[in-house]
Amino acid sequence: MSITSLETRRLRKNLIEVFKIFKGFDNVNYSQFFSLSSTGLRGHEFKLQTPQIHSDIQKHFFPFTVIDEWNGPPVTVVNSHTVDTFF
Repeated sequence: MSITSLETRRLRKNLIEVFKIFKGFDNVNYSQFFSLSSTGLRGHEFKLQTPQIHSDIQKHFFPFTVIDEWNGPPVTVVNSHTVDTFF
């Protein structure tokens, strides 16, 4: 049995948190952290726009660490109804 790396566990936790924010499981307005992409890209309806980062410190903040990974999963994963079926 192999142990999952700390980096992978953190990414998983952050992706689950983004899922919960968008699905309304957490009482947080997603617009406080994210901007939805308006370019009409392929994929799911919750694709996030990558903002400009003005300092090196910002790239380590929660919203900026998950955008690329969040935009990757297929529609069926993001449109899950529960956290268990999401991940």
